[in-house]
Amino acid sequence: MISNLNGLLSRVFLSKYCHTKTLLNVTVSSTASWRWRSILWGRDLLKSGLHWVVGNGQQIRPFKDQWIPSMLKPLRGRDITRILPDMRVEHFIDWDHDF
Repeated sequence: MISNLNGLLSRVFLSKYCHTKTLLNVTVSSTASWRWRSILWGRDLLKSGLHWVVGNGQQIRPFKDQWIPSMLKPLRGRDITRILPDMRVEHFIDWDHDF
């Protein structure tokens, strides 16, 4: 479901259970079917082994995504997210520096 969002199974379950959140962030509701609960159980198992690859930093939103493994919640900065809602990690990377 994560890699094929256009598949029939993905479209059905995501349209029913993921209205405002992504598959990686949605919580189990009390009315969820056993199939959806099983999918989320597998998702939680998968998440325990997932990690971010920063690369060029264009995909990671530092104030919205949980990109640092030890963080329980994404970084929050009320003023920053309001002023710079599209900020990415790439804005913090100094490409002119030799490593």
